[in-house]
Amino acid sequence: MALLTISYVGGASGEGHLTGWSVSLNSLSGGTNSSPSEGDIVIVNFVRATGSGVDENLAMSTSGYTELFDIQQTNSINTNQAVFWKIMGASPDSTVEVTASNASTKPEVVTVQVWRNVDQITPMDVTPTTTTVSGSSRANSPAITPVTAGAVIIACGAAGGGNDSDNTVPSGMTNFEYGLNYQAPLGGSAKGGICSYSSWTSGSYDPAAWGGGNTASYHSYTAATLALRPASDTPAFTPSPMMHLLQMM
Repeated sequence: MALLTISYVGGASGEGHLTGWSVSLNSLSGGTNSSPSEGDIVIVNFVRATGSGVDENLAMSTSGYTELFDIQQTNSINTNQAVFWKIMGASPDSTVEVTASNASTKPEVVTVQVWRNVDQITPMDVTPTTTTVSGSSRANSPAITPVTAGAVIIACGAAGGGNDSDNTVPSGMTNFEYGLNYQAPLGGSAKGGICSYSSWTSGSYDPAAWGGGNTASYHSYTAATLALRPASDTPAFTPSPMMHLLQMM
C-alpha cells in the first residue's frame, strides 16, 4: 500500500450577511483546477462577528457537510467560527451557501479550500485543535501533531475586529484565502482566513499568527488547526465469486 500525495485544487472566499449569499466553487484559484471533482474534499471556514455575547449557531445551507466544531470568543466585537467539510460526489457542488445572519450587525466571511487525494473515510488525520483569545484580531492557530506521513496541515482563523487593514498570510504557510467584511451598524468587521502547510514530516507543527491588521482591547479571535490524511492507492478489495465458493466449502 502506498499513500497518495495530497494536492491543492484551489480556494475561494466571500463576504455577506443577507440570506442566500454564497461562494462559487467554479472559480477556484491558486491550485490545479478551477472547480472540484468527484472525491475532492471541500473545507469551509465560516466566520460571523457580532456585538452580542450570545453564542451563534453557525450552520450550512448546502447539504451534506459535516461540522468539525463551532466556537466563540466574546468581547465588544465577538467572534463566532465553525468549520465544515464535505467529500464531493459524482455531481460536485457549484457553490457553498451558509445559513446567513440576515443582519447588518452580524457580518460574515467564508473562506474555502479544496483538496484532492484525501482519505475518503477518515479525512481528518487527528482531532482538530482550537483556541479562543480576547484582545487581538491577529488569529493564531494552535499546534497540531499529525500521525500519517504526507498529512497536510490547515490553519483556519477567524476574528472580530475594527475597520482596519487586511491581515496577511502567516509566516511559513501558503494558499491563503482571506476576507474582511466591515459593517457600519456593528462598528466592526468579521475577518476569516484559511491557509496550509504541506511540508510536514514529523512531530508537532505550530502555525504562526496572521500578519497585518492590528490589535485592540475590543477585538477577539478564534482559530483552529486541521490535519488532512492522505488516501491510499490500494483499491477496495472485492472477493470474487470463486473465493465466495471456496469459503463455503
